[in-house]
Amino acid sequence: MTSRAAIALGSEPSMTESARMVLAKGGTSVDACITGFFTAAGAHPGVLLGCVSLLVAGTGVGEHLFDGSVVQPGVGAPRPRGFQQDDLIPVSARIPVAATGAMLSAVHAYGGSIPMSELATPGVRLAQAARAAGRAHLLRRVGDAGPVALRESSFVRALLEIGGRHEGGNVTQQDLADVQASILEPCRMQGVIHASAEPFAGDVPELTCLMMMASDPRGVLAVMHCAFDPQGPEVAPHQVTVSRLAVPVRRGIPRVRPGSPIRLPIPIALLMEGRTPWAAVGIHKVEAVDWQIVMDRVKADLSLEQSLRAALVDNHPERRVFAIVRATGSGAPRASEIK
Repeated sequence: MTSRAAIALGSEPSMTESARMVLAKGGTSVDACITGFFTAAGAHPGVLLGCVSLLVAGTGVGEHLFDGSVVQPGVGAPRPRGFQQDDLIPVSARIPVAATGAMLSAVHAYGGSIPMSELATPGVRLAQAARAAGRAHLLRRVGDAGPVALRESSFVRALLEIGGRHEGGNVTQQDLADVQASILEPCRMQGVIHASAEPFAGDVPELTCLMMMASDPRGVLAVMHCAFDPQGPEVAPHQVTVSRLAVPVRRGIPRVRPGSPIRLPIPIALLMEGRTPWAAVGIHKVEAVDWQIVMDRVKADLSLEQSLRAALVDNHPERRVFAIVRATGSGAPRASEIK
């Protein structure tokens, strides 16, 4: 198979462009998703410290869900007294710990072939063009050092200044030292694997979502979903923002265990023929999807795009649904936004 068998689609043209350039260099679908993520992180200050998940499958690589959910803070610290019902909750009490550095490194070790420092370059350049030198430097460090970049003293001090205990938050230095990404088994049903629809116990601010999906010449498909809080507080001087997703500690109520992932319902899936993926689907929202209902609408006499439109868009015109279909012996790969 040639590079013409590869395809990528991102939420924004810059994401798609950087991902397709990586595929043209011989990169994998995982490389394409990682560079798409860095591209988005260069343009949006909330992406790097947001929630990110990647679902990947293909012959010879298995089926895996990499979970980079933000983490509940407070590891190594005594339980705070907690807020009473009528207390005004400070923003600092809602600041979690990002697992993106660890997640990107785990994903890259699993399926990357191009150095992560090179994959970060489009995002670094976008941040520089936006006059966000602090963000550009941090993205470069994450590309070079992965999770170590988010454990360095300059970043730790900056995050503790807005989310540490002296500010009314619960973030500790140990949180940042211990944070890990999770590698999970995806949920399976007939003809599809998908991310689980986790319930969330806290208050969810309005989130912005971005997608990146790719298929490489080996037929490995990957789909990445990122959700972030566009109004989150800034971590100065790094010119990135953090999502307000930590669950505040309240008196008389068991707290969320420090160090546990704060998982959101992530609507991404890979459609399967046996153990072989043939399409990726994702929705630009944080919501639970009954993928069995979706699969029941995938009909042999309709294209995938027509089936997805009927299942996901016709009754929800506000949804942005993306899909890619891998190349076959008789057809080129396809990528589209379902409208």
